[in-house]
Amino acid sequence: MKGYGNTIYIREKYFLDIGAADGVTAYELITGSEISLTDKTGISYQPRSSESVSKTKWVVNVGSDETSETGLFDSTNNRLIWTAKSPYRFIENLLCSRNDESFTLYDINTGQSLWQVDVREIGRYIPPPSLYLPEQAGKIISVLGKYDGIVWLHLESSKLLGIDVATGNVLHQIGPFGPFPELEIEWSIPSTHKCYLDKEQGNIIGMRWKMYWIIDLKKDQPKLEYHWLADELDAYQVYESVPYGGCFSPTHFFFAQYDDKRIAALNRQTLKVDWVHRLEPISGKRSIINRMKYDSDRLFVFETAGLLHIFE
Repeated sequence: MKGYGNTIYIREKYFLDIGAADGVTAYELITGSEISLTDKTGISYQPRSSESVSKTKWVVNVGSDETSETGLFDSTNNRLIWTAKSPYRFIENLLCSRNDESFTLYDINTGQSLWQVDVREIGRYIPPPSLYLPEQAGKIISVLGKYDGIVWLHLESSKLLGIDVATGNVLHQIGPFGPFPELEIEWSIPSTHKCYLDKEQGNIIGMRWKMYWIIDLKKDQPKLEYHWLADELDAYQVYESVPYGGCFSPTHFFFAQYDDKRIAALNRQTLKVDWVHRLEPISGKRSIINRMKYDSDRLFVFETAGLLHIFE
């Protein structure tokens, strides 16, 4: 078989390998021979990727790059229930879409819009004077995820929005916070690209340079708690500077210096550095750390030279 599926669906005498490297592929159950999706399943175009909604339904992207559509595939009758050209995303059982200006939630069963929040006014802000920029309309940087019935958006203005999934009402506007006396430049937090939702512990966390911060979402009025860790980090000659930020586990926040290639694990309880590791230079190449990810008890560190480092 070609590809590597993440969902296997068995039906009668064949099965679908949903999420394979090259799309969705169908195989004979006994022989393993590839068969035509159109002839056997009624799907008239090749699904490109999928997200499981239930045991029998998947949100699928279908078509080519030029004609890509999103739809809901029902495996009980092997049909697409609906398709649409809207750029849907499937996040924690929420069918949604976003652009710079707005966030929209859709009915998973019909694909119809339920509500939309426009952030241009609610996220409007004045940039720091040092940037010499006029007032800016609000923009969405990222969708952090869903916690306790609220979906959290991170805005370019360093503001967090908490939106009620059921109604579309904005329940929380948090931040921006700053400036801070410890920082020599006009930084505010949550910073523009380093913000994480920890659903297990019910908080939003982040790190910028030598500052680690927490917003506890379990409180009625979430507030910022920040820790200036210069003494601790200076002792290890490390600070946070990866362009795409760090990552976290239940016990640690992992961060790195992208150019010096030092990786550190900050204990989230003690706020002490538990370990530091420096990656070896690559002969004849300049390579920096540009991304980090924690998954399945492993830390994955990516370099621009195409190297992947895995820590257990």
